[in-house]
Amino acid sequence: MASPYPDWVPKDVVEYFERERNKVTTKYHGLEADFEILGFAIQSANMQKAWEAISRRRDKADPALFAQSIVDVSCRSRNMDKFPSLERIKDFHNLAERSNKLADEIAVKAKDIIAQDWYDYLDNPQKTYPLKSFLKSPPALTLRDLADYFDATAQEFEEKRTELTAIVGKPGSPDARRVYAIRLMSRSTSQLYGQPLHDVVARTCCEILDEDIDSEFVRRLVKIGKNLPPSYWSR
Repeated sequence: MASPYPDWVPKDVVEYFERERNKVTTKYHGLEADFEILGFAIQSANMQKAWEAISRRRDKADPALFAQSIVDVSCRSRNMDKFPSLERIKDFHNLAERSNKLADEIAVKAKDIIAQDWYDYLDNPQKTYPLKSFLKSPPALTLRDLADYFDATAQEFEEKRTELTAIVGKPGSPDARRVYAIRLMSRSTSQLYGQPLHDVVARTCCEILDEDIDSEFVRRLVKIGKNLPPSYWSR
């Protein structure tokens, strides 16, 4: 029986696609559209030279790893608008500040209440006091933990926002997704094969973005991106 896939597509890629695409409702929930993009890239005549180039370099990396990169870049570029905004980061900082402030207020008030409970206890040791458990697990401590969580989340968002800005310049610009996808795919090919493979990146991003992109545009964009932070190239 003839294969439904073009001859130029590496067998490893076909096996990866057949095996993993059936897991999109469980292991890869939310990646349905991205595996569909990989399916287009496998069938597209535009990708023939790209797959042949990847196949020639199988001694450096399994072609299936490149297929995984297509899914990853598709997902990340498609969800660019979900990156935390500056306003959201500010909200988390404010929540951390307010949680700490409330914890301070509770701690001050609790000292007065606990002191009063102690005097009452001296008068009636048999009585059960509701605030006795407060000494073991004070609400103020929970608020401190919450403040730490808000603060850590804000810092994590700031790091992601900083990296995104470094890669695309202006996250809200019309060509931000194009720049992001191309530079992510270029980073992937550089890590897998030791070189950016501009033509492979151009052909692949044509499928991911559904627009015409040539290797010269990719070359210029990657050259400009040489000043990107080390974290960009190390991931």
